[in-house]
Amino acid sequence: MADDPEIQAAIRESGFPKPSFTGYEVLAVRSAAEGAKALARRIADEIWTQGKLGVIDEVIADDFIGESPTDGEFRGPDGFRQLVERYHSAFSNVEMRIDNLVAEGNTVAAHWTARGTHTGELMGIAPTGREVTVEGVQFDRVHNGKIVESHGLFDALGMLQQLGAVPAGTPAHA
Repeated sequence: MADDPEIQAAIRESGFPKPSFTGYEVLAVRSAAEGAKALARRIADEIWTQGKLGVIDEVIADDFIGESPTDGEFRGPDGFRQLVERYHSAFSNVEMRIDNLVAEGNTVAAHWTARGTHTGELMGIAPTGREVTVEGVQFDRVHNGKIVESHGLFDALGMLQQLGAVPAGTPAHA
């Protein structure tokens, strides 16, 4: 189609600059939503599961603002790094799996499941050696290829119950 003389003439007459790419290059360019999904996968796989803290500087913007139900607000790559280090020092064998991933434009929503063994202190709770499984959701906004805003929710009560810090069956409002 691009080689059609009538299309070529229409492009020249439109006043648009001559394209400087080929068709296959257009197909290789990801949408903003696909880029956001790739960042969410990298965070789960490389940072949380593999513990590659250096990746944080590649995916988290300097002006990043994050929010978590147990940690409140944290800022920048260093704030995110401290969050990851806190949980990695409390849980060994951390594994985070993305169960569902949805993105539109520059926003990505991830439903995830994380597992680990409680081998270090967490929120004043001594190591229990218990295996813990927690589900959560994360909503991230991406700008210029990095995450600039993140809001996370996870089953903190369920985590505390699994650790034995809160009796099972305790209502959420307790």
